[in-house]
Amino acid sequence: MNNPTRKWLVVALSVSLVALGILLAQNRKMNSLENALRSPLKVGDNVALPEVITDLNGTKFQFRGLTLLIFFNPDCPSCVNEAPLWNYFFQNHQNRVKVFGITRAEEKLIRDFVRNTRVTYPIAQDSRGVLFENFRVRKVPTHFLIKDNSVVLLFTSESPSVQLAEIEEFFRGNQKVSSFE
Repeated sequence: MNNPTRKWLVVALSVSLVALGILLAQNRKMNSLENALRSPLKVGDNVALPEVITDLNGTKFQFRGLTLLIFFNPDCPSCVNEAPLWNYFFQNHQNRVKVFGITRAEEKLIRDFVRNTRVTYPIAQDSRGVLFENFRVRKVPTHFLIKDNSVVLLFTSESPSVQLAEIEEFFRGNQKVSSFE
């Protein structure tokens, strides 16, 4: 292959790669925009759960039965303040419900959060934001009680004691289903 042909191929390949990168970036922006425009999940909505979630220690957990997902950020004051309550809940109900903290934060921030709040429930890092997107989480803290891939309870307020009372009602069989926003 002569030198001018090789240069032309390199230029054409470079332009193609740049164009592909631009298309992929725009597709990612469109997906984020579509997610932002979708309405928030409601009680009764079905959700796509991963079969397995891995916590920071590498332990794998399966989504079966009743599951409480706590979407949080270690820098969120409300998230930090409510952590002891959810930790207490986890310690007293782990035989009835699985509890997972979900965050997009960096691992160091998560480990500092765990150390400072003494949280013992598993925490998963959602670095790509897949779970945040699937659950259409727009603010933290947000909590979902899931049963059989369906949202049973949804809390986006900053009143964890009310949320805890609602979950206790659900356990007692009253299944008073509501959302706090």
